[in-house]
Amino acid sequence: MSLLRASRVLFVKELRTEFRARELLTTTVVFVLLVIALFSFTFDPTSTESRRFGPGLLWLAFLFAGSLMLQPSLLREQTNDTLAALRLAPIEPFAILLGKIASNLFFMLLAELFLLPIFAVLYNVPVLGQFGPLLLVFVLGTLGVATVGTVLSAISTHARMRELMLPLLLLPALTPVLIASTEVTAGLLAESPALNLEGVAFLVVFDIVFLTAAWPMGVIQRIFYFHAPSGMTAFVAFFTCFVANILYLFKREMRWDWLGVAAAEVGTVFNTVVLVTGPIWARPVWGIWWTWDARLTSTFVLWLLYIAYLLLRTLVEDPERRATVSAVFGIFAFLDVPLVYMSIRWWRTQHPQPVLFGGPGSGLDPKMRVVFYTCWVALVALMALVMRQRFRVEALWHEVEELRMQAEGR
Repeated sequence: MSLLRASRVLFVKELRTEFRARELLTTTVVFVLLVIALFSFTFDPTSTESRRFGPGLLWLAFLFAGSLMLQPSLLREQTNDTLAALRLAPIEPFAILLGKIASNLFFMLLAELFLLPIFAVLYNVPVLGQFGPLLLVFVLGTLGVATVGTVLSAISTHARMRELMLPLLLLPALTPVLIASTEVTAGLLAESPALNLEGVAFLVVFDIVFLTAAWPMGVIQRIFYFHAPSGMTAFVAFFTCFVANILYLFKREMRWDWLGVAAAEVGTVFNTVVLVTGPIWARPVWGIWWTWDARLTSTFVLWLLYIAYLLLRTLVEDPERRATVSAVFGIFAFLDVPLVYMSIRWWRTQHPQPVLFGGPGSGLDPKMRVVFYTCWVALVALMALVMRQRFRVEALWHEVEELRMQAEGR
């Protein structure tokens, strides 16, 4: 059976199952409808405010809808081991995933098209004149949510705390597509509507990249494209913190302290993703969730060091002393980064040997290499965006503290 035919059969099966039970779609629509209505009655926005804040609220509601729909689509296959039976069928494994992505996309779009006129009435935003471009944005944005969400749902389905794992993995991965979808929707709902072609192009590239990443290998292995790039991105953030700490000690300029704490926080988040996704991958491959080998232990110690770095900053009130103490500690904490990187080269560990820069016999298939580096570039771009915003927050917080001290001095 061909890939498309098998996917179509599975897609029809999903439609029949849902329309027969009417549980998932009904629950999701009612929940998201309540969210939109409650925000409308709480804020009572004007037309101008609705055009400004409405797109963000609309995509936030769509995210809620996706979160409710994605995991049950895979969990229902665990009943009577239906998924195992599907994998024994003479079809490509990707056909199963493609059928799930198509059904999730269909149900999410159905809920979105139902909610759009209700949103337009409650928030007094005309959408009929821009319905075509809005539909394009909904399809592209929802396809990104459905693709990433279905893959991560398949990964987290076998985890013990799957209800916690999916949002933890899903929200960081979907941040770029949600931002782009919100920006394009805001441009279409403005008083002078305009289609943001750069945002549309980003959504197209995002969908192509993640569909390509989902194609070649098994479901569990796909976490590799989030696990390893997240670790490399954490290294970049920690190196940025290290450089900022050194520059502060030499120049005594507070902006380097702000950059250091911003980089440390963002790096800790990516390091947390590494520690969460690693055991999910290890369980079906190694048969265990965790082992205290050199790579895993040194990575966990690195996470503890930067948690201590952030906690240390809360214990010192004087800004200059806090910056000095944290800079010294940050330089010390960074010493664990090369230890983590070299651990699988210096010692024999349960962790796989390096596939990048690992010497003879290492390396990735050219197709995998393209997807891997694309994911890493996307995560580094996300890191830079979040770090920039966190730097601004730290600068504003410093200004507020100075104004507070001046007010108390009077």
